[in-house]
Amino acid sequence: MKKVFIVCFLIALMVLSAQDQSASFGISAKIEGNNSAQWETQAKKDAILQNLKVLEEKYVTQLPKKQYLEASMLIEEIREILLGNTEAKTEVNTKVNTSTESSQSVNINMNISGFDNPAAPQPQAVPVADPVAAKPVVEAVEVPKPMNSAAFSQLVSNIEDESFADDQLLYIRTAAQSHNFSVSQITQLIELFTFSEDQISCLRITYPKAVDKENAFTIISHFTYEDDKKAAQSIISQ
Repeated sequence: MKKVFIVCFLIALMVLSAQDQSASFGISAKIEGNNSAQWETQAKKDAILQNLKVLEEKYVTQLPKKQYLEASMLIEEIREILLGNTEAKTEVNTKVNTSTESSQSVNINMNISGFDNPAAPQPQAVPVADPVAAKPVVEAVEVPKPMNSAAFSQLVSNIEDESFADDQLLYIRTAAQSHNFSVSQITQLIELFTFSEDQISCLRITYPKAVDKENAFTIISHFTYEDDKKAAQSIISQ
């Protein structure tokens, strides 16, 4: 509010000085509005309007006709802002050069920005989550299945037809490349071998492809000697 009074008095002083016949003046005033909350009461607005009226009657009326009309328009715009047009924003740049008997030149440059009055915030739409879209996508995970009964029976038959353990393990190694085994199938394969060394080799090939390792504890009982049981336990624990 003090800024408005200061500007008004500056304009008044400059206008009075403009009566000097050989004077050349530049008046630059910038009025920036503040938030409407700063204008606490109507009395303050009335006081400013009263000062504008005094300025208009005592000083502006002394200007030449053309300058008087322009200054009156500026004062009227300020008055409209104060009376309620709080969103108004006006920029007026006026330069008046007149040739009178006394070679008088007056330059008035005023920049008036309306007083900010932020509009009430508009209610924002609250996005509603789509219950269908919000559901987590569950990808189907294929559960590995052990070798089917027919294929396993054929494998056992081929192993039994071989006389040497190396050839028998070759069948098992080949089957393990493309098939999985259940713990029950693994123990059946172990029983096909006579020597514990071959049994451990069979377990080492087949156990990584076991689909139900939670049943691995049943494998240990198929070994007789303590060392073989420890070896089997080491393979299962890997």
